Amino acid sequence: PSRFVDNSDFSVSAATYGWLTALWGPYTVDLFASDTNSKLPMFFSMYRCVGSAGVNALLQPWHGHNAYALPPFNTSVLLQVVQKVREERTNITLVVPCWPSQAWFHELMLIATDSMMLPEATLLPSTAAAQPYCSWPLMAVWVEFSS
Repeated sequence: PSRFVDNSDFSVSAATYGWLTALWGPYTVDLFASDTNSKLPMFFSMYRCVGSAGVNALLQPWHGHNAYALPPFNTSVLLQVVQKVREERTNITLVVPCWPSQAWFHELMLIATDSMMLPEATLLPSTAAAQPYCSWPLMAVWVEFSS
């Protein structure tokens, strides 16, 4: 077992995930997951773990998927995610902080098909080590490209 403890290991509540799936699913891959929080049989993880289809979602192919993603709330990572969605024309539901002042947020809104604010109790820690993750309101953003 790894000695690394991921203190950002969060997931959305089952109710929120079910609601998103009913709106924009079904999903084919969970892009930023772990063996403790994956929502789907196929998932990419930050580090090697049981069941992962690959390490580092940003290095994996996304085209052809209807993806679900709760990426790390890091401005650099979020910008890379939005760029990859646009470049690979990925249909995706992203759960992200509502940060209108960020460049990635503007880029995401330019390609968004739909979006909505999420309830305050959306994020749940997946492990005991998880720390408070985000003080910003959360939103779900749906991006769909024509076939």
